[in-house]
Amino acid sequence: IVALAPMSNLGIVKVGIIYKAGYAALAAYYLLTDQIPAMFFAWFGLFDFLFLIGFVWLLLWSRGATVR
Repeated sequence: IVALAPMSNLGIVKVGIIYKAGYAALAAYYLLTDQIPAMFFAWFGLFDFLFLIGFVWLLLWSRGATVR
């Protein structure tokens, strides 16, 4: 589980950033073009965007931290 040792699993965090950005972008596109099939997809996109911010923050923060 990444949450138990995030500094040792930064590769997974980077992959998570890619997937979160992709889903959030697709959800935003379909919402803005009024083609989204159900509104819960928009909510998932919003939550993925918030997680994306957290993942990017963790990656930026980890540059100054040391791995134990």
